[in-house]
Amino acid sequence: MTNLNIGHRLQKLRITRSGSLKQKDVAEAIEISAPLLCAYENDTRIPSLNNIIKLANFYRTSLDYICGINKSYTIDLSNLDESEIKKVLDFIDLIEQEKKLKNSLTYKNK
Repeated sequence: MTNLNIGHRLQKLRITRSGSLKQKDVAEAIEISAPLLCAYENDTRIPSLNNIIKLANFYRTSLDYICGINKSYTIDLSNLDESEIKKVLDFIDLIEQEKKLKNSLTYKNK
């Protein structure tokens, strides 16, 4: 069986997207057992298509990201209005600017 590293991405999503959610919480939300989600995150089981879809919907990301086809996060903003989407995009711009500034300061100190 090919290791797709789905587990690493699922664990990363649970930790970064959901804050302090435990495996048990995610498993209950998508109606699977906690040991099964644990097996997915440890790459000892590959989720069924149905469960990958449930996980993608829960984490509001794409199947491509979970399966490793696309390395970028995707966030579903379809339930936000235009002003809320603008706030999200402005915040992303702010983070990118801070990162560039930090990188330029690091480069100058070398």
